[in-house]
Amino acid sequence: MMTRQDYSYVAGFFDGEGCIGLYRQKGRNGPVLSVNLYQNHGYESDLLMEQIHLKWGGTLHQARDGKGYLYRAHALQAYRFLRDIGPRLRIKKRQAEIAQEWFEKRPGRTQGVAYPIEYMFEDTQTIQQLADLKK
Repeated sequence: MMTRQDYSYVAGFFDGEGCIGLYRQKGRNGPVLSVNLYQNHGYESDLLMEQIHLKWGGTLHQARDGKGYLYRAHALQAYRFLRDIGPRLRIKKRQAEIAQEWFEKRPGRTQGVAYPIEYMFEDTQTIQQLADLKK
């Protein structure tokens, strides 16, 4: 079980090593909120990555370089991750706020129903805002 102090530690870790984005996926209507976090292997860091995965869901994979873990969460899992650690972020705080606001306003997804055109412009703006904050 993670404590509030653990949330602060994860937030600091995510500030340095994490990534927030809205990504378009083939075959999906509109972009998907995503968070990614990479960490080299080590006993303590592996335990932390496993705790993050257990707490917020998502996926935890061996990174392609074989030297670490890659944690990914999408949609609601990514939103919950950002909601919980967001108040403790410093560097990525504004990115997290923008991503959460976008997620809360986005239309519900219905299979086979076209993504509303009025949201496409806002999605593009939000994607650009997040990209600009990464610079």
